[in-house]
Order: sequence, then structure tokens, then C-alpha cells
Amino acid sequence: MSDWRDVDHIYCISQISVCMYAVAPREDPVEAAQEQDVAWGHAQGDPMHSEWRQDLEAASVPWICPLRACSTNAVPLPCEHIFAMADDKKQKMEHGHGHSHDHADGSAPAKIVALGTVTLGGATFMIDRDGQVDAGVETEFGVEIVGAAATGGHEHGHGNSTGVAAVPSAAWLANPDGEKLCDPVSGEGHDKHWHFKVTPLMPVKRSSFVLRVGEEEATINFARGAAPCNEGILSVLKAAHAPEWRGYLELKLHGDAGDLELWLYGGFAMSNCLTALAGGKPTPFDVPKDTVIRLTFPSHPGKALEMRVRNADQNEDEQGTPNMRGGTHTNYFIFPGESGQDQEWLKGETSRYVAAVAFEADGKAYACDPFVLVPHEAL
Repeated sequence: MSDWRDVDHIYCISQISVCMYAVAPREDPVEAAQEQDVAWGHAQGDPMHSEWRQDLEAASVPWICPLRACSTNAVPLPCEHIFAMADDKKQKMEHGHGHSHDHADGSAPAKIVALGTVTLGGATFMIDRDGQVDAGVETEFGVEIVGAAATGGHEHGHGNSTGVAAVPSAAWLANPDGEKLCDPVSGEGHDKHWHFKVTPLMPVKRSSFVLRVGEEEATINFARGAAPCNEGILSVLKAAHAPEWRGYLELKLHGDAGDLELWLYGGFAMSNCLTALAGGKPTPFDVPKDTVIRLTFPSHPGKALEMRVRNADQNEDEQGTPNMRGGTHTNYFIFPGESGQDQEWLKGETSRYVAAVAFEADGKAYACDPFVLVPHEAL
């Protein structure tokens, strides 16, 4: 994506009068997210609920809409403040921290988003994507098997046996009505993992990723606009009491030390252009500071750990940024902290795990499907 200060983006800003909002916290994170959607839909000049938005998408024109607010009492923030906030964020990122690792070749870390799992052919597959999905742009989806009904000698993309009965044969993007946005592609496979590279030829709008195994097909939302913000791996978060709700968590493993950082997010702006303008940061998904985040590792039976706040005061991250709001709620957790839990088994900059995250907040259960976790140094 081009820099958000380029001519096209500045043009969009001048035409739509972008606003950011200062908001008040809500006790129930899911209720806050639902209020967020309502407030966004009623924001003045919001193209998300207009025919103009559809025209812009159809023409593949970048556009900006107001950031979501958690309260209808939102206070508009002038555009010049948006640029100032982005510049401030850039300076903070450049300062680095004790775990900093430079990419010697100048490349940016991979932007992996774990989308969840689907079951096909008697097997369960984890699905993730690398990068955003845009018309005319190739995006790579990773598919990995985490549970199989039976083994066999089926072949995959490179002609080597996978040792499993269920082998993905094709993948593509499709609209809710089934219209394909690109030709089905075959995957490049190794072990129990496949890579599918898709290039939609028209605006993706509300399309989904479709995977075929044998005669069966399954679709999964590719979480448009969502991306990790702290060089970790982003995963879709679900709530047992609100099946349609989706949040996110970002998990960052420091392979050199074997420690972890985790951020909870309530949602991302749908527009990739707006996400870049806002510094890539989504709305925090705040929970009580005494919340305990529990991780299990299907790839390593018997291994589990707990994550807690760094401290009950400001709960700073490794860059010194405070993450406590109202003195009672936060979206940031670490491991091992002062817990004394063993972290040696997580050391190694080429290690690889399958992880699952779950926790309870205000009496409600939240969890994500299993996903592949690697150290941020390997991204």
C-alpha cells in the first residue's frame, strides 16, 4: 500500500472530512462493541451506509470513513490531530525495546491473521492469511490440518504424501451469493500445510475465503481490514454468549527470551486506507485488570500457561506505553512476568507451536480457535 500521505489519500481526506473520536469505556466489552457499530452507522458523513460507498468500492477508489466510536457522545478530532497522532506513533515505534530485531533486508514483518478453523473431509483445518485482501492484489492464505479422521497416501501440490486422508484441492474468494471473485487455485503443499495464492479481480466487499476438500466446501470470513499492530500474530476472538460477535487478539512470542505479550482488540476499520491513516491501531477490547488469559498448546500436549497484567497501575507495554484505562480495565497481558512460570520451552527463534487462547471476563467466556504461533523474529 502506498504511504497514507500520498496524493490519493490526501484527496480522500479533503473530500470526506475524516474524524476520530474520544470515547468513554463500557463495562461489558461486547456491549461496547455493539454500541460502537450503532454509533459508527449514525456518524455524520459516514460513507459506510451510503450508496456513495458502494460506488467507490466498485471503482476501486480508496476512501476514508469516521473511526468507530464506543459512545454516541463522541467528540470529533480534527484531521490535523490525526496526522500528529500518527507522527507520535511513528516516533514511539522507532525507539524500540529490549527485544527489538531489525530486518536486515529492509522487509517488513509478515502480517499474519489467523481466521479460525473449518472441518472438511473428517479433518479440521486452521486458516490464516498474510496481508490484506484487495482487488488486483495477490494474497496468500495458509491452510494447515490440526485433526484428521484417517490417514492415507494422497498426494499434494509437490507430489509428496501428506499422510492424511483430507487434502485441500482448491480455494477462492466468493461473495455471499456464491459469485467467485477469482478463479479457483490449487495449493502448494508441504507436510500438513498448504499455501493458496488468490487474486480477486473486483472489489472484495463482503466476500469470504472458500476451501474445497473432495466434494465438500467451507467458507470463512477473512476479517477484512484486520492486521497485527505489534509484530505478533493476530487471531479472531469469539464470545460464547454472543455468537455473531468478533473481536481480535494479538499474540507476540519473543523467541530469544521465551516470553509473550498479548493485546485484545474490539475491531478494525473496514477500509485499509483508514487503517493506515490511524496508524494501524484498532479499538482496545478492555477487560478487568484481574483477568487471567490461559493458553494451551495442542502441538505440545501437557503444556499450558497463564498471562496477567504487568502491574495494576499503568500496565505498560515493553515500549513504556500505558495500557490501563480508568484504573480498572486493560487490553494488555504478559507472560511470565513475576509469576515464576517456566519459559525455557518457548525459547528458540525458529520454534513453532499450535496455540489456543481462552479467558473469562465479567462472567463471560471468550476464546479463539487454534492457530500457528511462531516467534516474531521469524515473521
